[in-house]
Amino acid sequence: MTGRDVLIIVFEGVQSLDVTGPLEVFTGAGPGAYRVVTAGPDGTPVRTSSGLTLVPDLDLSAAPPPDTVVVPGGEGTRSNDPAVVDWLRRHAPRTRRVASVCSGAFLLAEAGLLAGRRATTHWRMCASLARRYQDVEVDPQPISSATGRSPPRRASRPASTWRWRWSRRTSGGRSRWRSPGIW
Repeated sequence: MTGRDVLIIVFEGVQSLDVTGPLEVFTGAGPGAYRVVTAGPDGTPVRTSSGLTLVPDLDLSAAPPPDTVVVPGGEGTRSNDPAVVDWLRRHAPRTRRVASVCSGAFLLAEAGLLAGRRATTHWRMCASLARRYQDVEVDPQPISSATGRSPPRRASRPASTWRWRWSRRTSGGRSRWRSPGIW
């Protein structure tokens, strides 16, 4: 994977909106702006928390570190899938940007990537994240937080606003997205 490659990790029980929202953000940035692929723990289809079947583009174990990795949330984060956590531990440190959507923050924390960092998640899960991962500074107030080289870890941000903020942070003004509420 090269410069503008984005990898969205999918797994059993992932929240479909947490996959499709970021997918729309990146593909909506304009033709050729990003190359987006999905990868699952063994490359086989996964069922989302709503029952939708997603077919990943790649087997996660064979996926090289991308420029940006997005870790969606959903009920499936509770399992701390060992293949996902291991891949994150090994590859995320060599990835320029790491983002999680909603409860995807739990997978980043399990992989040790949020230790000593400020992070947020869905407001209903902030106390649980803080209890389970005491080395993470959980901030329940913001809808997103950005630390170090990482872009916002979005909590329950509408996709249009997330798209607008992400494009402002990463496009150097070249994105076609101009306003958070206008499509």
